[in-house]
Amino acid sequence: MKFYWFQFFLVITIIGCSSEKEDKKADLITGFPTPVTIDGDRILERETGLLYLKKIDSLLVVSTEADTLIKVYDENENFVSGFGRIGRGPNEFSSPPFISEGIIKGDKKYIFAYNSQLNKLNVIDLNKTIKSNKIVSLKEYEFPSDLMGVSNIFYVNEDTLMGMYSDHFYKKLDGKKGGFYYFPKTKKFETFELTNLTIDPFSTIDESNLNARFPILSRDRKTFALLMRYAPIFEILDVGSKSVNTFYIESYPETYVYSLEAYRDFELTNYYDFAYSGEKYIYILYKGKPFSLEPKKSKIQVLDWDRNPIAEYIVPKEYGLSLFAVDEDKKVLYGLSYRNDAIYRFYYGDADER
Repeated sequence: MKFYWFQFFLVITIIGCSSEKEDKKADLITGFPTPVTIDGDRILERETGLLYLKKIDSLLVVSTEADTLIKVYDENENFVSGFGRIGRGPNEFSSPPFISEGIIKGDKKYIFAYNSQLNKLNVIDLNKTIKSNKIVSLKEYEFPSDLMGVSNIFYVNEDTLMGMYSDHFYKKLDGKKGGFYYFPKTKKFETFELTNLTIDPFSTIDESNLNARFPILSRDRKTFALLMRYAPIFEILDVGSKSVNTFYIESYPETYVYSLEAYRDFELTNYYDFAYSGEKYIYILYKGKPFSLEPKKSKIQVLDWDRNPIAEYIVPKEYGLSLFAVDEDKKVLYGLSYRNDAIYRFYYGDADER
């Protein structure tokens, strides 16, 4: 009788282990096609002090440290408009703003400019601003003091904004990095947990930087996704249900606890540096090497919104790619390099599509 019970227990154990392995494989994203190298041409050479780059419909919006903070160009790289200045007056900025995103609603276009010093988000009517060459602000959102360290804010709808917070310094929430929903009409917010890596021995600044990540929101405003810099972790949140699922790109993290010395000596692998949300696909900038002052080639990995690998492109090291925007219809990638203080245009379609 004992023998039969042992057989039964063995079968259950084997089935259980098999199921665990299948579940574990289901959260691993692999199988990118053979990478293709792409080369680019420099454009907008007069622009310097480059900070951010956004593609909104046929327009290219460039944020700089120049006297005129924001410049707009058409799809042929012709100058359209310039606006925004440093100052303390109406529609002026205390520092160069972070253009968190741009959206299109019917024939109207808006950009969202976040002022980190004032913890405010300015919604700019892009059409009216272009016509007048001065900022026409639609509205301004001021975040509660508990949500200090806010970054990468996204518009979900008129009732909801969402983004990331970092509470390592302020200790008003949980002392970690996480995500939040903000409801402007009630001025209330909700938070949700994200994976946090830890530093040993603990250091506030270093642990906050260790948990750097790159969030994107799908164009239909239904899916919020985040990539970590120092781990191949890809978190996806369903905006409606508020459920978070964790996936891993090509490998699992070796650890969730990192040495302070290794971090400060730049020994940790820098997996991802940027993410971009397209209408059809997700584009992520993969480094896969420890930080170095020497330029390194990078890869752009492309997935669909069901996490299926679609393509992979190699960007040679001389471009020093930092971030980018994509025109999916024309298969053009606009890349910005902080190292070179330059913007490049890459064609990634077949030769007959260029």
